[in-house]
Amino acid sequence: EQQIYSEALFLHFFQELLTPEESFKDLDSIIHYLCTSEIRHILIIEHLEHFYLRRVGGFQCLRWLMELISRTHQQVFWLASCTQYAWDYLDKTSEVSDHFEYIEQLPTARAEVVREVILKRHRVSGYDIFFAPADSDLINKKFLKLDEPARQVYLEEEYFQDLSRITGGNF
Repeated sequence: EQQIYSEALFLHFFQELLTPEESFKDLDSIIHYLCTSEIRHILIIEHLEHFYLRRVGGFQCLRWLMELISRTHQQVFWLASCTQYAWDYLDKTSEVSDHFEYIEQLPTARAEVVREVILKRHRVSGYDIFFAPADSDLINKKFLKLDEPARQVYLEEEYFQDLSRITGGNF
């Protein structure tokens, strides 16, 4: 939910995640806890990209996480998710793929699938979708001749074409 960019945030994150009896003082105390625990852990880290900031010194928490994974991989099954763009960036800058045995890249979704998922989500939410016209639509004579339901169909089509072009099928 939030960026983890300092030692205090890093320790707090694992404190809440693992709930040990004693507070973690540093990275070594987390490693010691995981290595000596009788409980086998499966740790799922969603949004790996939240462990770094794109600035000088902003990769320290990511380095600590990679060290934690490397030093506890015998006792912990680690599973991490990351956006494709962030993964490409992290792999080029920090070689994060070296710390994972298996890497699965999800295929890009077809534009129709993305559209269907978004529309289903909105139907379940109970809210109606209203597509607002852009300034260019408001001066388009063809658009202005349409009645309101036809305008919504037109704007929906435009929206999903733009979305598909921008995201390339990436949810």
